[in-house]
Amino acid sequence: RRAGHGNGVLGRCGPGSEGRGGAHEQHVCSAIRVFRHAVVVAGTARISVDTMPLTTILSLISTSAIAAAGVFAGAQLRLYKKQRARESALQLVHTFRTPEFLSAVNIVFDLPEGLSKKELEDRLGDNLIHVLVMFGTLESLGILIYRREIDIQLVEDFFSGIIILSGKKLKRYLEEVREASDRQTY
Repeated sequence: RRAGHGNGVLGRCGPGSEGRGGAHEQHVCSAIRVFRHAVVVAGTARISVDTMPLTTILSLISTSAIAAAGVFAGAQLRLYKKQRARESALQLVHTFRTPEFLSAVNIVFDLPEGLSKKELEDRLGDNLIHVLVMFGTLESLGILIYRREIDIQLVEDFFSGIIILSGKKLKRYLEEVREASDRQTY
């Protein structure tokens, strides 16, 4: 008997115990010997790839290739989305930067704050049409943002200055137009 194992199965499963005891005890002893061998091998770090079947090695290579392809596809998709957003931004800028819009921006920069509807119409005369084009453009941008056709960050990057400035300078005009038309938009 070994010290600390008592009279149990572990004590009878030492070297040379093959062939003793019943069939159940022999299976238990066999499992214990395999376990002891695995502990010794793992303890000495002598795990060998030579014992790994060829199919397992090929399966690992195949799985690694699929994982690498997934990572590559994800990176390509992210790159495609960035490129699409960039093209969308350029298209947006070219679409809305018409001569009338740019003229309206210059007009709004030169306006004082707080003009009434009548004062603005008298001051701008025929140039009022440019400001109305700008309002229509900004309204269209709002609809596209609401429908999530374009990203609000994109509009903020390109148009936030004129949106804030025109809202500030033309606030009284817009309030009077909304009141007269009984609408909260425009």
